[in-house]
Amino acid sequence: MRPAILLLVALAGCGAPDDNNHGYGSEYDLSTADGVRFRNDPPAIVYNQTQFEHMIVASYEEVETCAQIMSSGPLVIAVPDGSLGEATGETFWDGTLIITDSAVQDGWDIQFLSGVSGPRSVLRHEFVHYLLRASGFPDDLNTSHQSPLFVKCAGL
Repeated sequence: MRPAILLLVALAGCGAPDDNNHGYGSEYDLSTADGVRFRNDPPAIVYNQTQFEHMIVASYEEVETCAQIMSSGPLVIAVPDGSLGEATGETFWDGTLIITDSAVQDGWDIQFLSGVSGPRSVLRHEFVHYLLRASGFPDDLNTSHQSPLFVKCAGL
């Protein structure tokens, strides 16, 4: 991880854009070979590698399979519930998913939410945004949820 940080510092000195994910940075605590990374900010959910792979990576891989879009994994940052206002997850186009603590855990526990017809997973929903972006799907259609993959792969 240190070489990556040094590279980021070097790029920042060369006029590269500052942190593009709203100040959350690119540090992570856990990772996999296919690029999925995870950080608690601040730590509320503490996963070991096995739990991370079961709760987050397996969900990501299932969404990849469902969507039939393969991409190196995102950086998932868990933030305290309520810190995103009424939102429970956001996708930033640099490959970062900002997810509330409870939403990080819903990859397997599909929630029934008021005002939403049927069960859904916030985590999987954000993975759909990420994969659509990686596939070149138009940003305006992605932002306005105009892909059937949101229902098919995340239950929205």
